[in-house]
Amino acid sequence: MDPEDPSTGLIMPCGQIVNSLDKLLSKVYSNIQQNFKDQDWLSLRAILTSRNDAVEKLTATIQKQLPGQKYAYKSIDGILNDDEAVQYPIEFLNYIQTPYLLCNGTRLIVKKLMQHVIQVTVLTGCAKGEDVLFPRIPILPSDNTIQFNRIQLPLKLCFAMTINKSHDQSLGIAGIDLQTP
Repeated sequence: MDPEDPSTGLIMPCGQIVNSLDKLLSKVYSNIQQNFKDQDWLSLRAILTSRNDAVEKLTATIQKQLPGQKYAYKSIDGILNDDEAVQYPIEFLNYIQTPYLLCNGTRLIVKKLMQHVIQVTVLTGCAKGEDVLFPRIPILPSDNTIQFNRIQLPLKLCFAMTINKSHDQSLGIAGIDLQTP
């Protein structure tokens, strides 16, 4: 297939290969110090990689280039009945999502950080452009057989994301980190 053949419905520009993470970051996020407040600019780009530890490393590297103070919000998972702790692995709690217009992988931009709430604007998906408040509140699901509670702000920076989270994303500029299998 010819990547420039308009009859295929696809036009694939030639890619570039770089030999360092710094070069990859500068290709995908060129002039980030000037553009980080531009929602449209941010929503069109990401670096894709295969593992979460690589996502964290890339995101931390980009975050160091940005002005402002760093904030960390922690979540707390707990069971309501100690006798039920042997019935399931701990990781189970970390994959439960609350129903909403937002799904795992939805990209957002922070508008305001508060002690127990983060205000964001949705960058992608059916709720694009909407403002959403993420409160730090206990979640007590009633539809599960295992009783537990979760106190969280279910957000993390996403200058980079795993390849599986990039499905259904419309990216104008995507870099792929192939250093980790």
